[in-house]
Amino acid sequence: MNEKEKIDKTKINDYLPEKYAFICFASFEERSLTIPMVLKNDDISISFILRNIEESASFKNEKCLFELKKQLINNEVVELNLESSVSIADKTMLIVKRLIEEDLHSIIIDISTFTHETLLILLKLLYDNIEKFDLIKCIYNGALQYSVGDPPEKMWLSKGCRDIRNVIGYPGLLNPSLKNHLIVLTGYETERATRLIEMLEPDLLSLGDGNEPTEENHDKAMQYFKNKFNIWKDSFQGVISESFTFSCRDVQKTVESITNIINKNREQNYIIVPLNTKISTVAISLVALHNPRIQVCYALPEMYNMENYSEPSNNVTILDMKALFLNIGGTK
Repeated sequence: MNEKEKIDKTKINDYLPEKYAFICFASFEERSLTIPMVLKNDDISISFILRNIEESASFKNEKCLFELKKQLINNEVVELNLESSVSIADKTMLIVKRLIEEDLHSIIIDISTFTHETLLILLKLLYDNIEKFDLIKCIYNGALQYSVGDPPEKMWLSKGCRDIRNVIGYPGLLNPSLKNHLIVLTGYETERATRLIEMLEPDLLSLGDGNEPTEENHDKAMQYFKNKFNIWKDSFQGVISESFTFSCRDVQKTVESITNIINKNREQNYIIVPLNTKISTVAISLVALHNPRIQVCYALPEMYNMENYSEPSNNVTILDMKALFLNIGGTK
């Protein structure tokens, strides 16, 4: 299938192999359940269910985990401490090691509710071991609606930014004699973006405004935030290098948007921060894997809108990650 096309969630199994290992993330979002609930259990050799141990007090988190364990019969729960990037890297490394040791060559990953950081680390580990796998596919269930029930002017997904850290596997090669150029792929979280810009204090700044939403009914909200983006970016006139658009649903287009910025001046230190869809985060991973000089950072929010973060759609996008990995710089 064309990775730019969406398919109905009930048809997912038509695009998956007969046997595979499955990886997903138990979140407070109902989207955690959308894809697992339509998979054929007989096709799954083993399921790794990632969860954030810091969210154990969240009823929604516990409910999603309970439903996933009930649905995915042969499962292992992998507890992550999302406060620690080292913990995330260690636990995901153990998963990849198990996949290799047990000759599980086909991997399906539901990336819908991964944190950006966890997804980036997992993709790097899989890329480093690409020759061990015959098939790697990522499936993404876009939200039908974010900040459910709120009008655009009251929408929020997260608030604040309490820390920024380098994503393990994407350290970059920063030259202290060159200017630091920050590239931010923004979404609905301009408060979080503002805080991270203030904390990083870049010499140059490129702000990305997402277009091509994963669901067409996002148009009204996106138009509101586009207008807000145009006003917001003016507050960084002293440092802004440029604003640009990128696709929320097309990996290749987003890769091209970021690459075009970097190609304009290679004599800068580039730091990229994802604050949009997981599909655009995949694009960031591909750009940084192709160019190891690029550093990728993750902005930890103060809090999430756990009560009304999103409503799942009935559509999914399937990404052929092995093909995307091999296309970024030739076979390894």
